Amino acid sequence: MIVLYRTFFKKHKLVRIAAIHILLLFVLEIGGCGTQNMAKLSSTSNNQYEIVAFVDVNVVPMDSELIVRDRTVIVQNGIITSINKNKEANIPEDAFIIDGHGKYLMPGLADMHVHIGSEKDLLLFVSHGVLTVQIMMGSTGFVKLLGFPDPLDLRDSIHSGELIGPTIYTAGSALEGKPRTQPFMYEVTSEKKAEKAVLKQIESGYDFIKVYDNLTPQVYESIIKVAKQQGIPVKGHVPKAVGIDRVLFSG
Repeated sequence: MIVLYRTFFKKHKLVRIAAIHILLLFVLEIGGCGTQNMAKLSSTSNNQYEIVAFVDVNVVPMDSELIVRDRTVIVQNGIITSINKNKEANIPEDAFIIDGHGKYLMPGLADMHVHIGSEKDLLLFVSHGVLTVQIMMGSTGFVKLLGFPDPLDLRDSIHSGELIGPTIYTAGSALEGKPRTQPFMYEVTSEKKAEKAVLKQIESGYDFIKVYDNLTPQVYESIIKVAKQQGIPVKGHVPKAVGIDRVLFSG
């Protein structure tokens, strides 16, 4: 399997969209030559194969009940650059060739609410076609001491090619009011503390801020204000004292 970036199939044509990932998922016999090729790609550095050609493959665009058969897909530097009929394909001489006969390509799937318990989960996601995940609470402090992996480490190791896994977007500890729903959440009971918590999570490198059930309206508004100033999304629960209308209005 190989992850391709900023691409998406739409009505047989290619539309480049940032942050959308494509899974080239093959229906293979165990031990087949196709499997060996994919394993070879996965075990090499990101830059060794700048051009990959999937020849004579069936494309499943998933925007309609359709299979586009007998196509050659060219990938350059991780981006799909052409999808043509086999006879019309112009395959670069230095391309790494993968025989796609009898096999299928499909867009990768995304799971937007996960919690990862170990590195083994990464391959489990990928093997089921899930190439993007959103971790809804980071393993920091007490949780990390229990042996749960740090999602920032996993995210960076996948990005560098050290690990094979889905693209990760992750929050840090959930920002919670009093009482905390779970003991390992970060208790935020003042506007000043809320500002510090948001800035600290941004500095640590998290992708978004997660809010939880018992935040007060004042603290919640402070989190939203600082997050908007810093350009980081806020996700999670609807705090009980805030309500759905105020959450939607906050953006």
